[in-house]
Amino acid sequence: MQKHLPTNGIGCLNSLRHLWIFNCNNLEYLFEDIGHLRVLQSLAITKCPRLISLPRGVRNLSSLERLVLISCKRLNLDLSIGSNKQDNHDELNSTWPHLQFLRVEELPQLVEFPQWLIQCFTNTLETLEIKNCSNLKALPESMQKLQVLRVVNCPELSSLPKDMDRLIALRELIIRGCPKLSERCEQETGEDWSKIAHISRITLDEKIIKSTEN
Repeated sequence: MQKHLPTNGIGCLNSLRHLWIFNCNNLEYLFEDIGHLRVLQSLAITKCPRLISLPRGVRNLSSLERLVLISCKRLNLDLSIGSNKQDNHDELNSTWPHLQFLRVEELPQLVEFPQWLIQCFTNTLETLEIKNCSNLKALPESMQKLQVLRVVNCPELSSLPKDMDRLIALRELIIRGCPKLSERCEQETGEDWSKIAHISRITLDEKIIKSTEN
């Protein structure tokens, strides 16, 4: 029946490198001192249907490289809700994570990626996996090191990032269950084809439409 993880608990494990929180059906909030986990490399939160938000301290996880969020139906990733001047000051002075891998799945509250999260991966993200986000309407931009993009069952998603054609590191694109997006990405005829023609391997709705072997 625990709704909160206590402060001065997990947050005191200064050498913790991997944290997985799963099947906590009543959990609404994580521990506020999560930012003390300065060597944490991976964080996974799955099947926590009542989790409302992440603590603002996630912005201070300077060693975090992998973030996985799955089946958290109430989770709102907007950390600005209820923020104050002190929070804004702390944000300006924080050392942000440099995410290399991000997976989000079954997050119906996600409409667009919040700015704080984009700032965590703008120049470092290599793999982005998005699945079953029924209300997602936009993908983030400026993912210059992105190599793999997988988007599955996001029916409201209707376009790619404006700078997609400049993501020269991108080598694999998988789109499935996104009818609006798939139509725009059809080979030669799709409105966004020119943005993705440089990608080595492209799969649309289980069909490989481009595969270039190096």
